[in-house]
Amino acid sequence: MPPPTANSRKVLLTSLMIGILLVTVAVAWWLTRFRNAAMREGAHLVDEMRRRSLSDIWPRGALQAVFVRRDGAGRETGRVTVERVATDGGFAGRVRDEPLPAFRGRLRNVREDWSIRGDLSAGQYQAAYVGENRIIGIILAGEDVHVTVNGQPIDSVPIPANYLPEGLMWLAVRMVADRGREATFAFVSNEESEATGTVALNRVTMTPVGAREVRCTVATGRGRYDVTYHLDASGEVSSVRWEEGMTLTRVEMEQPQEAPPQTLPATPARPDGD
Repeated sequence: MPPPTANSRKVLLTSLMIGILLVTVAVAWWLTRFRNAAMREGAHLVDEMRRRSLSDIWPRGALQAVFVRRDGAGRETGRVTVERVATDGGFAGRVRDEPLPAFRGRLRNVREDWSIRGDLSAGQYQAAYVGENRIIGIILAGEDVHVTVNGQPIDSVPIPANYLPEGLMWLAVRMVADRGREATFAFVSNEESEATGTVALNRVTMTPVGAREVRCTVATGRGRYDVTYHLDASGEVSSVRWEEGMTLTRVEMEQPQEAPPQTLPATPARPDGD
């Protein structure tokens, strides 16, 4: 067999490059189609929440759950209390993330409050950082979302079709687990919004990985990470695991059949430094 000529080598190299280009284009097309399908599923689930009203999807009544937080070494570092209650025409909730005394200063003490109308037409969220004298707010008003810092507006943008309002992350996890289809949602990062002075719309892709397990891949301007949620038979979150090993494990839960309608104050009291 005669040795390849310069021309034959050029033909071979050109064919190889064309092949690589075609494969790259095909992979990019497939990834785009797959990502768009997940975004459409997210928009569909948000639209379902809006059309059916939250009260038809979430069980009526209060939820009070306590989680133990552990670091990657298995050490208990704090407690997280989660509450949810039905209100006149919607839901409201609060999260209290309190580190143990030995970890104060290294872990933030955050008090979060949220409320949302049943048709997702309006909602509000506030994260108060104890000892830091700052409160970050996210306000949903019709087709726009606004961000405030210590009550002062910093930016607002129109919401995309797959925008998931604050307070509804666990409900979205539950719906994705029930349907068994991947969904991508847009959400606002409160701390990133404060740092940039803009509404930081980020992305979370929820992927069912088991009968009652959903992996959430969170993509922000600061990077990407995975969080896995485990649900109990009733569809409530029983544990959460971050990819670096940090976990939340539920140790207490109460779910009364009915609860009196309540609403959160429009502006939660500023936390003290205790």
